[in-house]
Amino acid sequence: MDEDVIKEVKWKESVNENNVLGLNLQLYESMKPNNSIRLKIKNFIDEYYLEWSIDSALKEAKECCEKNKIDGFVFVGYVLIKAFSNDEAGFKEILNILIHFFKEGFMTKKDMLEGFHLSL
Repeated sequence: MDEDVIKEVKWKESVNENNVLGLNLQLYESMKPNNSIRLKIKNFIDEYYLEWSIDSALKEAKECCEKNKIDGFVFVGYVLIKAFSNDEAGFKEILNILIHFFKEGFMTKKDMLEGFHLSL
């Protein structure tokens, strides 16, 4: 029975590392930010709604990533997790923020794609 479990775990890791997306999804497990950083990312969206412009949000996002040593796609992924809990208008607003971030060079297409996969 233990051999069956080991085979299943290895298969799952293999699928996460080698898939049609060409992304190592298993890597996300080792890159998860701690609860404190996830809370900062959640608060980022709340504070944006209250007081920031889209340009100041970009500045804050860059500072958050640099200060906490997280990749842009991790930030994007957790912002999207927060976005999924909003209504349609809130979700669209967050997507607009992320599109602006992309246009301003905060992330690459690959970062955006990985962020979406991280959020799911």
